[in-house]
Amino acid sequence: MHPPLEVHQHPACKEYILALKQCHADHPIAKYWGVCTDTAKALNLCFKGEKVAKR
Repeated sequence: MHPPLEVHQHPACKEYILALKQCHADHPIAKYWGVCTDTAKALNLCFKGEKVAKR
């Protein structure tokens, strides 16, 4: 799971957050079958990088 997807809390990951939200909006059912998985993985990598940068 990822933290709440608020752009103002994660400005470095804004493009990934918006892309995931758009993917979920475009594929409301198919998202459960992994259509948005690549976008979610990219977002998770961004969050990890953000976490490392804060340390």
